Amino acid sequence: MRFAWLMVLAICGLLAGCGQAAVVPYITAAKDASNARMYAEMLRHGDFDQLDSHLDPIDRDPHDREMFERMAADFPGGEPQTIKVVGLTVPNSAAASRTDVSLEYEFPGQWVLVTVALRGNDGGVATLVGFRVQLMADSLEHLNRFNLDWKTPDQYLILAAGVCSLLFSLYVVVLCAQTKGIKIGWLWSVFSLVGVGSVTVNWTTGQWSVTVLSIGTPTIRAYHSPYGPWSLVVYLPVGALLLLRYRWTIEARGEVIAPRVENPTPPPNALP
Repeated sequence: MRFAWLMVLAICGLLAGCGQAAVVPYITAAKDASNARMYAEMLRHGDFDQLDSHLDPIDRDPHDREMFERMAADFPGGEPQTIKVVGLTVPNSAAASRTDVSLEYEFPGQWVLVTVALRGNDGGVATLVGFRVQLMADSLEHLNRFNLDWKTPDQYLILAAGVCSLLFSLYVVVLCAQTKGIKIGWLWSVFSLVGVGSVTVNWTTGQWSVTVLSIGTPTIRAYHSPYGPWSLVVYLPVGALLLLRYRWTIEARGEVIAPRVENPTPPPNALP
């Protein structure tokens, strides 16, 4: 009983330590998002002197004022309907202190994507490194939605290959379940859903890449970050191919057992 209580206390202490470590990045991200919005609003309202005072000394340039004026002119007039944080890259090491925060401004019939580059410091207020302002015809959420309209032939081909790969894997799983004589068939069924090597395509831009050393299951999957583009990943169904080859091997050896028929009914002309 004492050992059980010690285990409970140890687990609670571990979870408490992990929880504290996990909360820190979220607090940092919230501060960076708040600082980015503050700087973006300074830019939109033309508070260039304030922006200049917050610029990182390393990244100062004599033409910063002109650049700020051109970017501020890209904002439509009036107040935005919504301002959303649609992207945030948090540095994964102390050496990489730069953070990029993307804000989406929605105006009536217009959208503006503002990326604010920040560099953290000990004072709690990140210094400004730079801006990037981009006008958009629609919101990121709508532009990056998954659909089949106006895609490249490569995208259609990769999608079709992924669907065929998954259907083939499922067919082999069913074939394995119906085949007598396959040892540890349940393990083979799981293995048949494993793919090796992958092709990844960005469903919004159409860019694709090949990764030879990759393993995944099932053989096709899709994922995306909030407001980000969908990525479609297709694997080669190596597990299903190996299972099919194994079945052919034991079938050639005569090790495949046909299903037994209980109490077969004799034909009508059979002799007693």
